[in-house]
Amino acid sequence: MLYVQELEGRLKPASVGVKLAAAKAFYAALRWSGATDTAPFADVRAAVDKTPAWEKRDAYTRTEVHWLERTSESYALYIVLLGAHAGLRVSEMTALKWEDINLGSATLRVVAGKGGKTARVNLSATLVEALEQTPMYKRSGYLLPARSRVAVYK
Repeated sequence: MLYVQELEGRLKPASVGVKLAAAKAFYAALRWSGATDTAPFADVRAAVDKTPAWEKRDAYTRTEVHWLERTSESYALYIVLLGAHAGLRVSEMTALKWEDINLGSATLRVVAGKGGKTARVNLSATLVEALEQTPMYKRSGYLLPARSRVAVYK
């Protein structure tokens, strides 16, 4: 327990958990090989991390988003803005169709991946401006040509 307490004083909870799992696995291997009968980490537990997952992720700064807006082209720009300004998940981006977008009211309709609920999302002026740059003849079907998460990530 002293080892884990020492780790908790200087490492993040996830790192402590990894080191504890490694120590348990090491002693399990020693017991399996017959080198020892002890299990010093059997009842040791690491503290639970109480920080919600979404707070651990660093969001893009305004400067980073601005830089991405200015350097990205068409579909890449849509992906950046839909994520940064509208808060869409990748699955929601790939399912988005032009018919779900109302540039006049600066809103879009999205079917949330979890539970299939429909939500209305307000669009930023920057996102509306980017979408308005798309020629009328291209405003049908899916907004993004990328139909998979992998394609969006690339």
